[in-house]
Amino acid sequence: MKNAFDVVRDFEAALCEYTGAPYCVTTNSCTEALGMSMEYHKGPYRDKDIISMPKRTYVGVGMQAKRLGYIINFQDIKWSGIYEIFPLGVYDAAKRFRRGMFREIANTRPGDNIYVCLSFHYTKILSLTQGGCILHNDSAFDDWARQMRFDGREECEPAGNEMQYDVLGRHCYMGPEVAALGLRKLMAAKDFNEDLPMDNYPDLSKIEVLE
Repeated sequence: MKNAFDVVRDFEAALCEYTGAPYCVTTNSCTEALGMSMEYHKGPYRDKDIISMPKRTYVGVGMQAKRLGYIINFQDIKWSGIYEIFPLGVYDAAKRFRRGMFREIANTRPGDNIYVCLSFHYTKILSLTQGGCILHNDSAFDDWARQMRFDGREECEPAGNEMQYDVLGRHCYMGPEVAALGLRKLMAAKDFNEDLPMDNYPDLSKIEVLE
């Protein structure tokens, strides 16, 4: 092993094989994965300011969108396992984890870039201590996100005095110890897991800070 983060790359490769995704970027949570994916579309690459999402979902998803300056159109819709933040092609799949899940979505949207965010929180299906990831098919996003999650640099690069930064980064990378646990659990993962049941989510459209 050249450095501790090699095991993170191994876990990402294993997640690609399991889900059918061309690329995978791990993070420290699904909430940060969603925030990064939404931030990418607010940057110099896209300009989509109005988004739609279910009004009953995890409050952190709405907070990430609001912090980024999106106008949120909350929809009164039921969902199971996964939903799209429209029209970004960003999916919150915190309650789903099954073999081939990325490929299933991609097959319904040929030619589109999509970003499927998973949760590895201890209450979720793979059940690690924490963590999340973004499954996607966008090579430009992959380069950007790998720097974004680690303070604007690659994992192997020291934060030296002469370091040049091209990305205003976050601090939300997955630690090697979490990735090592993920690799071990993924080896025993079933091909099909039922979606987790809905939590008692609040109505986000009635939360003042999200208005």
